[in-house]
Amino acid sequence: MELIKTSRGYKIVYQGHMYLNIDKPTFLTLNNDHVHKENDNLVGAAKVKCLMIEKAKSSHATPSQIYSEIFANCTTNVLAELPREDYLKRSIRDNR
Repeated sequence: MELIKTSRGYKIVYQGHMYLNIDKPTFLTLNNDHVHKENDNLVGAAKVKCLMIEKAKSSHATPSQIYSEIFANCTTNVLAELPREDYLKRSIRDNR
């Protein structure tokens, strides 16, 4: 189980599924199975976005430098789940 911190709160990742709208992250018990398959690429994209925001807050690099640094280390499946480049760069600028 992993926690991903976003501007709107926490997302909990458990076995490839992402749980949203968690006010206070606590341990959960799941009583039934999911009706859809897990999406590891979507989870990876959420982690990449979180990493970009953290780098933007801690470094003085330009949004293009941060984007290209992260872009080089991502798989093509994760990149397919990410928003467009200009949207990501805008979110980097907004979170400084």
